[in-house]
Amino acid sequence: LAPAPADAGAFSMAAPAAPSASSSDLNEATLGRLADEMQRAMEQHGLQSAEFGEAQAHFESTLEQWQRAVELAADGDSERFAQLFDVVSRYAERQQNIKAGAAAPMAAAPLGPAATTPASPSTSWDEEAHEGRHKK
Repeated sequence: LAPAPADAGAFSMAAPAAPSASSSDLNEATLGRLADEMQRAMEQHGLQSAEFGEAQAHFESTLEQWQRAVELAADGDSERFAQLFDVVSRYAERQQNIKAGAAAPMAAAPLGPAATTPASPSTSWDEEAHEGRHKK
């Protein structure tokens, strides 16, 4: 995924071209790098800075691609759904932690059941999606 042009504002409402949510387009290392950049921007410039806003926009755009892939996988491959869901859950939680100022760099976790993090007491998008898909 190519980065946004340097002149694109941090809060630009221009939608990127709709990327495919195929597994070949999803790269957890890229998602991790974007989360690291968002964390650095928060630490160096603060939550209200343009730098943080731009880093957050890039991260959220990529996370949304993963969320679309989770939705597409929900009706098919349950193992792939679980893997994608795990990544989305971990990075959504990491984003919340960054915004709360409590984030530390996250080591890449292997995909699969062992990488599942415990659910937080509050309901989030990923918990609702996961529960909704398995109550058929």
